[in-house]
Amino acid sequence: MVILSACAGCLEMTTPAVIETTTKKMDELMVSVDAYQDIAADLFERMEKDKLIASDTKEEVAEINAKVDELQPVLVDGVTAVLETEYSGDKLVDIVKGAQAANKATATVNPYAPAIDAILKMILALTVPTAGVGVSLAVKNKKDANKASAKYKAHDQGKEAMIRELRTLKPEEVTAEKVEAILFNRIGQARAATQF
Repeated sequence: MVILSACAGCLEMTTPAVIETTTKKMDELMVSVDAYQDIAADLFERMEKDKLIASDTKEEVAEINAKVDELQPVLVDGVTAVLETEYSGDKLVDIVKGAQAANKATATVNPYAPAIDAILKMILALTVPTAGVGVSLAVKNKKDANKASAKYKAHDQGKEAMIRELRTLKPEEVTAEKVEAILFNRIGQARAATQF
């Protein structure tokens, strides 16, 4: 989950090759963590024998090491789940599917796993066309935004045409009714020429 969260903002970086490389680095990190734990345990044992540290400090380190030992297999399961997930090539969907796999694999130590799972399912439902629906909400929102943008541009073009026309009139010919009529006429013409 941490790996996917770190990459969530950079969709180009969440390719299967990058995920595989990250997994290899994660494996190397696990081996390093094990080595450091062994070194720390030896060091604290020697320091305790030489009376350089209190025995409760060694117990605290042993407790931390036990927690690390408990979490390492969960992290490995999470990374393995991400690697074994089938990806579609759609970057957003792939990130969500990878996050779902990691979330499921780490659910034993993550009290928020059910809530995260629900959120990820909702994200997929909003971005992926489901059977029988045909068009996702994201596509509909994009079309609505494009339509609103086209209407705005038509309105703006109508205003500009009105200003150009008003500049050709003499000041005594300009009345509020005439300005209003020209504005509505020009906006109407611009909208008629624009596809919504």
